[in-house]
Amino acid sequence: MIKREAQDIDEEFGDDSNLDGEGNEMERFYLDDWFNGDGDDDEDDKNELAFEQQIRQHNFERTISQFAPFSETAIAQLKAQTIDENQPGSIIQDFQTLIDEIGQEISVSATQKQLPLTFLAELNDRLTSPLRLDLARPQQKSYPNIQGLYLLLRATGLTHVIKQGNKFALQINSKVLESWQTLNFTEKYCTLLEAWLVRSHEAMLDPKARSPLNEGAKVFQHWPHLSQINAITPKRTAKEQESLAESILLKYHLGLHNVYLMQMFGFVTLISGAPAKGKGWNLQQVEQQPWGHGIVQLYSQAMLEQDFIWQFERDPYTPIGELQPTFQPYLPQWQKTLWVDKLEQTEGVYVFQVSLNKAWRKLAIDSRLPLNQLGLAILDAFDFDDPMHLDMFEYVTPYGTTQQIHHPQAEGRPKTTKVTINELPLRVGQSMKYIFDFGDWWEFQLLLEEIEPPI
Repeated sequence: MIKREAQDIDEEFGDDSNLDGEGNEMERFYLDDWFNGDGDDDEDDKNELAFEQQIRQHNFERTISQFAPFSETAIAQLKAQTIDENQPGSIIQDFQTLIDEIGQEISVSATQKQLPLTFLAELNDRLTSPLRLDLARPQQKSYPNIQGLYLLLRATGLTHVIKQGNKFALQINSKVLESWQTLNFTEKYCTLLEAWLVRSHEAMLDPKARSPLNEGAKVFQHWPHLSQINAITPKRTAKEQESLAESILLKYHLGLHNVYLMQMFGFVTLISGAPAKGKGWNLQQVEQQPWGHGIVQLYSQAMLEQDFIWQFERDPYTPIGELQPTFQPYLPQWQKTLWVDKLEQTEGVYVFQVSLNKAWRKLAIDSRLPLNQLGLAILDAFDFDDPMHLDMFEYVTPYGTTQQIHHPQAEGRPKTTKVTINELPLRVGQSMKYIFDFGDWWEFQLLLEEIEPPI
């Protein structure tokens, strides 16, 4: 049974005759009265990762030939490396600084959920190697060091985004933080390394990004080219030398946040100059380090063993540790892994506030129902006469990536007929979108207000 409460919005938003319900009347619907959406969707599921797998395999075969053999000297260097908060790079200390500066939570932007502008300069000054900029109003992406740390913060699952009134906040997951604090230096380093090379994707920074390569695949692909990067800029005097941060390879193919993460992880040493007037990061030189060569080669072995698709991409609640079988013989102190906070399915009545521009309704719906029926309830609440258009739901996962659930007749998986409401990784206070009719693009905002006991 579905309960729906129509809210009269005249008092708050003025007359909205096309969207008003009929006062506070409660309507009840039994499951048998609802379209179940089965039928053609019973065919075997296609592997939605097949395209990414083919791209990565091609990328691997083209790139691996450019690597020097994994020598005994390289193996000895890996085993001899000391790992602490500042070795082989500053990643552990800088990541902890970000956590400490956030505290329990921090406000973030509404669209891309990024850190407030006033926070960025202060955080930059507290990092091990602050960037020098000469920008009037630098954004988060203007600070590749902060952009990289933010990426890891999302990829580890240490944070989730909640809605507070009309604003959003990035909240630290206290249980995951407790797990983080129990790890030794090697375990922290390897946790962050796997979060970067296995779990991170540019979509965590830009929801519109659709690259088939995750950040680790980009690092692997472009690592051999870094040895030439210092020689490709125009021959000018040192004063006139263009920043390497403007090179196509680093800025667009690899990503400046990945370049800076390479330094934080000890893969490279970066040399920067004073910024030009009105300009950002003035990167002058990239020097690869033996540690970086060894780690990238180990990563390539792990990628081959995983057949180019990580288990995390099949199941986002896969525990960190996919690199452990390959890396542990060289880094034996990697024993424990970061705890993953898997949101348990909750049966009950999910109460959503559903908004369309300034109009809103409140819906209470059985969590065991598939999403296509939630869509029909929304359309009914807003008096849409013709539900026969394509639609989809869109939400952000706990790791910062955007997930879409598609109409059974549309391309893409999973389908709205196959995913129940309580299978969504939504906590009270979190939101998602419902998009109806791709031609007119009606975009509804759904906020999960509470979960009531089962009917």
